[in-house]
Amino acid sequence: MQFDPSFLYIIVQVIFLEGILSIDNAAVLGALVSVLPPKEMVPWPGPLKFLGPPVHRILGGQRYAALKVGLLGAYLGRGLMLVMANFVIHNHYLKILSAA
Repeated sequence: MQFDPSFLYIIVQVIFLEGILSIDNAAVLGALVSVLPPKEMVPWPGPLKFLGPPVHRILGGQRYAALKVGLLGAYLGRGLMLVMANFVIHNHYLKILSAA
């Protein structure tokens, strides 16, 4: 197996695009959570009120909790999209159906 320099170029492009997406996510999440109070506990609905103290110790106030959950959601969503892209790439019938 020989080394293909175009493979390295593709990897650099993917790293660059992931970096830009991360910056975009951070900017949008920062703008969205900036209006939340930093130290107040997350308000839980009635049946879930028991989650308040343990979750507050783990995640912190509303602002920090929203930021942490938003970043986790962004990473999980990006990972799910990579799994779905892998499925589409390796499913020949789906590629034929898409081309049609």
